[in-house]
Amino acid sequence: MAPRYVPKDLERVFEEMRGQNDRAAIAVGGSMVEYALEQAIRSRLRETQNKNEDGILFSDNGILSTFSEIIQAAYFLKVIGPKVRSDLDIIRSIRNQAAHDMNEISFEGTT
Repeated sequence: MAPRYVPKDLERVFEEMRGQNDRAAIAVGGSMVEYALEQAIRSRLRETQNKNEDGILFSDNGILSTFSEIIQAAYFLKVIGPKVRSDLDIIRSIRNQAAHDMNEISFEGTT
């Protein structure tokens, strides 16, 4: 099972995001939120004993392989409440649009 990407240096990630277009900021920012939520869930679970166990939940083919599944698991495990769940679904939706919409993506003109 392929492991998730882990941020190695958050300061460098933020620095790089400042110089990127809105689509890149959405993609990276959404991934950072997803990673943080994954870590919050992990803090409530049994520690894995090996890489195979680690991949059972959080990997490309794991039980919680999508942002949507991670949000739902966090909600039902009482890691987040209904308001945060709704906010995370909005972030997920924006990230999906930025990833799949081939038209220009921009925060310009939004409030």
